[in-house]
Amino acid sequence: MRLALTFLVLLSAVALVPSPCRAETRYVIDQLIVSVRSSPSEGAELLGTVRTGEAVEVLDTGPDYLKIRTAKGTVGYSQKQYFSADLPKATVISRLEKERGQLQQQLAACQKAREQAGAALGEAKGLGDELAKTKQQLTDAVQRYNQLAKDAGNVTNIIQARDQLQQQVKQQQQQLEVLRRENESLIRSTGFYWLAAGAGIFFLGWLIGKISRKRRSGF
Repeated sequence: MRLALTFLVLLSAVALVPSPCRAETRYVIDQLIVSVRSSPSEGAELLGTVRTGEAVEVLDTGPDYLKIRTAKGTVGYSQKQYFSADLPKATVISRLEKERGQLQQQLAACQKAREQAGAALGEAKGLGDELAKTKQQLTDAVQRYNQLAKDAGNVTNIIQARDQLQQQVKQQQQQLEVLRRENESLIRSTGFYWLAAGAGIFFLGWLIGKISRKRRSGF
């Protein structure tokens, strides 16, 4: 009988001893401040506290308590019901919001890069058009040069043609000067003619008026 009682006591003691497990991370659930004590008992010495969302390392687990190590390095026991292996909702939301902010920044950077690429592409297209235009102008210039060389024959012919053109220009300038002088002379002659005609008309009008006055006085 005594042996049976001893065996039962030993079984009870084994049941109360927390079973070892591999290290894992758990989080304080809800908005709580959880006590960390020196032993798995409500009346044990208070070593510290952990708050909602704070991560702790699980060193051992029992039926009602966890043996934990806090972020500050405190090792103690806390009630198992207040811990979860899942991230708290507040922590998840905070991380998601942070990730969303990062994604928005990346999106803005991608949009900016796309705009810069579009501008660079437009500039490259403009340069390509300008290059094509320049090539066409160069081709036209070469064609004109070839045609001029073909028509001219040689440098001597070009010089002779230039001299002839200069001579013709000089003659035309001389003729233009003669015409200009004749035109000025004609203008002066025409002006004198109209002046004389005006004076004659004025004198004729004065004479007719005088005769008319004499006739009226004779009556």
